[in-house]
Amino acid sequence: MKVLKLITFGHIVLSIPFIAGIFTYYKYSLGYEYLMIFFIIGFLYWSLVAPAYKSFCIKKISNKSDYFKWKRLSVKTLLFWPDNFLLTKLEFWDEEKFLEYSKKINNIVNQSL
Repeated sequence: MKVLKLITFGHIVLSIPFIAGIFTYYKYSLGYEYLMIFFIIGFLYWSLVAPAYKSFCIKKISNKSDYFKWKRLSVKTLLFWPDNFLLTKLEFWDEEKFLEYSKKINNIVNQSL
């Protein structure tokens, strides 16, 4: 259940600008250029917040099965992309946080069930 809460939290946090942009676009009947601006702002927001969300989740996950379930569901529900996908490089990671994130993943994956 904890994994589903993390996924739901991620969808809420990472989708705020996209939802606000689409709502504003339809409510005020704006042109397509505003829709593109909202999309760009939403993508930049995602690029900044996705690493923070991943770091937050990896601190909450304590075992191997929860990690793989979280990872699989996050990719499957399009919360973020797989690790080897080209656009994953567009996430703005702080080097120190990325090393901490990678270390925690290695600790979780290498632990025995």
